[in-house]
Amino acid sequence: MTYRKLCMGLAPVLAIVAFAAAPGAAQATVPHWFSNSIELSKECPTPKIGEECSPISIGYGHLELKGEVGSVLHSVIQCQNVIAGISWNPEDGTAGKGEIDAFGTFNCEATTCGVEKTEVVAEKLPWGGQLLEEGTVEVPFRAETTKIKVGVFCNGTRALGFGSGTGKNAPLAPAGADKGTGAKSPGFETFDTGSGELEAEPPFTGKSKTLGKVHLLGYAGQELIQVK
Repeated sequence: MTYRKLCMGLAPVLAIVAFAAAPGAAQATVPHWFSNSIELSKECPTPKIGEECSPISIGYGHLELKGEVGSVLHSVIQCQNVIAGISWNPEDGTAGKGEIDAFGTFNCEATTCGVEKTEVVAEKLPWGGQLLEEGTVEVPFRAETTKIKVGVFCNGTRALGFGSGTGKNAPLAPAGADKGTGAKSPGFETFDTGSGELEAEPPFTGKSKTLGKVHLLGYAGQELIQVK
């Protein structure tokens, strides 16, 4: 789960183009965060919420955890998600970074809980991350979030067969075909089959994939958040 990312805070964007030194060599792009087509500032070596170079972003969308192997095999957990965090571009020109500071879910359903109330809870926030120079032809970058940990509960008790999921996700970033055009059609992060996995913690075993989409917008004025 898309993810000071968020704003994946979630939540929460701009880019620098680096040219190869050798004549005729292909251009290599270092992904950065942009907000309303303006590259985020690099004036905050230690970004803090509320500072100009690290605006708060929000993400929202429907995500699914699908068990692939082990005790979580065939389990399906679906929730509506709201994410918040910050994004910034390092002063040294390297790929943009982010941090998810808040992650909430509602309207959850899970095969592991049956008719009981299902809750998916973020644990050990904040989750950090960075942009990656990889992706697809249509969407060339990913927004990686690491040290993710979520707990799945049925009526307040950890779900049997799942318990907690830990790991990292790297959904396709709001770039290329997914960059969006504005507040009415914001960019989004796509959790595809290449976005990574979460691993169940002992005594449970197995891995689950995160699938779905999370739309991103600036918190202050519904700014268009993109990666270039």
